[in-house]
Amino acid sequence: MSASIITYADRNIPTDVQTAVYRQWASRPADQRFAELDLFQASVDARRRASVVEDVDVRTVRASVGLGADNALAVVSPALGSMVPTHWAFGQFASLVGAPAAYLRKLPAPLAVQCLNHGIEVRGADGMKLYAIDQDAGCELRATTSQTYGRIFDADVVQACRSIVDASDGTWFSPWAWGKQHRALFASDRDIFCFFIDGGSIVDGGGERDQMHRGWFVKNSEVGAATFELTTFLFRVCCGNFNIFDMQDAKSLRIRHTSGGPERFVSEAIPQLQAYAQGVAGPVELTIRAAKAYALPAKEEDLYTLTAKFSFTQAETRRAKQQAEIEEGRCESLWDLHNGFTAYARMLAYADAQVDLVERAGKFMRLVS
Repeated sequence: MSASIITYADRNIPTDVQTAVYRQWASRPADQRFAELDLFQASVDARRRASVVEDVDVRTVRASVGLGADNALAVVSPALGSMVPTHWAFGQFASLVGAPAAYLRKLPAPLAVQCLNHGIEVRGADGMKLYAIDQDAGCELRATTSQTYGRIFDADVVQACRSIVDASDGTWFSPWAWGKQHRALFASDRDIFCFFIDGGSIVDGGGERDQMHRGWFVKNSEVGAATFELTTFLFRVCCGNFNIFDMQDAKSLRIRHTSGGPERFVSEAIPQLQAYAQGVAGPVELTIRAAKAYALPAKEEDLYTLTAKFSFTQAETRRAKQQAEIEEGRCESLWDLHNGFTAYARMLAYADAQVDLVERAGKFMRLVS
């Protein structure tokens, strides 16, 4: 199977899904962050236009040294000529010919070339797919894969997202980070990641502060560093470093880059994204309304007994109650206290502590779900 759909129970959404956008923001250098969707799309479109692909017999490819002033190691193919591999492409090339990339990187280029060419000779007849970017400064090898690799281009993924954004008349957008210098749009020479939210809500629990918002993030690697993934979900708050609070209704579609991958992207991923962008979420509304109708115990000790069943300490419950009274103006229902817990989580200094508290707040909703 080259595609899979994972539906997460609200009480068991993995931490790596809840923190996916935050981890992108925390780990990406400045040159991989983008301020606008236009710039983001222009970047991936430019490399798509400059991309070239060659299917070759491994025996016709050679490693070489002496390309450029720094005598960089190069990969030479019949049609594309000499190409300087990226760090990622070098690792793929070495792996395909049975050579240890980490060790070769420590060797002088002439010796590494000998080892690679020996691996090519030992491997014998086999197919290989080379993906390169043809630039003014020369050809850069971006990926070396088997011939069964099915490439989903980053540019096609971004265009699919862009079509949803453009059709929404401003409803869908990529949020700003703190300082409003970059949005949740990231791209490197090996992958992309983009995150979009709606400016309103399709989930209404009966009050102005009871709305949930929709979001989705997409990640892809046209060079084989990761599978394509589309994850959709509902959430209440997204802060300026892209921590997502109170994530619910999460679902992921993953497509491996096999020979059928590009077709599945067109036939499965794009329709799912379009359906989500235009969809509704009635069951969540019912849960919110039930939580609002669930009265908390009047006695403080009974409240502590109730929240302890969901691993909340008395101190956490007390702080959550205080935050609910500040933000909601009261703390009388399950929904009020749930919102108090998520508000308190946003005050914590560390992301793992925030996620832990939010996860327990989600489990607290089991009382009505």
